[in-house]
Amino acid sequence: NRSQNESAVTEYSLDKHDLSYLMAKNDSSVQGQDSRLIKTQIFTDIRNEFDKLFRTGVNMNKKVINHIIQSKQKIWTSSFYIVVKTFPGLIKIENKRKFFRQFIQTISSRKVQRISVERLNLFQTTFTELANQPREFFHRKWNISFIGEEGEDAGGVSREFYLNLSRAFLNPNYNYFRPASHGYAFHPSPTAHLTGSEPGVFKFIGRIVGKALFDGYFLDAHFTRAFYKQMIGHPLTYEDFEDYDPQYFKNLKWLINNDPAPLEMTFTVEHNEFGLTQEVELKPGGAQTKVTQENKNEYVDLLLKHKLCDQAKLQIQQFLRGLYDVVPLSLLRIFDPKEIELMISGLPEININDLEKHTEYVGYTKDAQVIKWFWKTIRSYDSNLKAGFLQFVTGTSKVPLEGFEYLKG
Repeated sequence: NRSQNESAVTEYSLDKHDLSYLMAKNDSSVQGQDSRLIKTQIFTDIRNEFDKLFRTGVNMNKKVINHIIQSKQKIWTSSFYIVVKTFPGLIKIENKRKFFRQFIQTISSRKVQRISVERLNLFQTTFTELANQPREFFHRKWNISFIGEEGEDAGGVSREFYLNLSRAFLNPNYNYFRPASHGYAFHPSPTAHLTGSEPGVFKFIGRIVGKALFDGYFLDAHFTRAFYKQMIGHPLTYEDFEDYDPQYFKNLKWLINNDPAPLEMTFTVEHNEFGLTQEVELKPGGAQTKVTQENKNEYVDLLLKHKLCDQAKLQIQQFLRGLYDVVPLSLLRIFDPKEIELMISGLPEININDLEKHTEYVGYTKDAQVIKWFWKTIRSYDSNLKAGFLQFVTGTSKVPLEGFEYLKG
């Protein structure tokens, strides 16, 4: 594509004449200064120019690049490794997932670890057995069994293990996670430490989420966008309040678009824990600092940090430490918040056509009348019945990211 793109990238190009000019200019204008600093700045400028050139080339040819990456057997060891790591926003999620799985293979252990847990006391028995294990333990292949139940783990038992364990740590009785106002996404609970949570429990949960990603299994867990962003090291914005507390988000949006002076607000926020209300300053002297048109952005940033980060700071830090014990942050960074949710929880919709296409028959054929009736009936189900059917057949109501062709077990 050189002829097509030449005009578009000319402005970013540096040739030897540019380099000579930069050297001469700096040598003549900074007598007595540290030459090493000059050289560092020159090469920083050059690197930035090449980064622009490279990004422009990748962006203009992203369809071709994605096609090539898809055809590569080993992205991890190919020259396209740097493209995936540097420009993840231009790469399709299918290629990112392929890259992710190839990297996981490089750190996987060949050891097989047998793990026995109680079905009726799943969270506590799993925590007791696994919480103090070294990080290498979570890179081994696990063979899961439920105590008192016969059967070999060919994928179905592990699916059920991760599904039920995620439901357990989201159980409101534990108070590890608090549901957002709409009820279907969860955020670490600010009061978890006040309700007797065991030391290390959030690190353990982080390791379990990481291990599910590591093994390619899905959790019955959906977190807030802010928490997904913290998992992959993305900065938060006030829009992240939208799925945490929609009404609070509307108030902040109004504040940003209007003058807050008439409201006579200060840099404080009220806490209500177990019926006790307490005023907390967002910064030193916050109770005496009015929110004005000039400082309202600072107020919003501090409020965002306080509510979504600082209130559950210890819980979030421990969770992330456990997560990164299993899957490094550098690898998670290739995903955006929506993609990491798909990686953790699978596709939310069930495509019956895709399910039918990848169904195997024993004792029947796809043209048998009873099979035709079967699929007609399944298509008449609503979403809840379809999810219940899928869970009955496969052990989970989640669909693999790439569709039923990649269903484990």
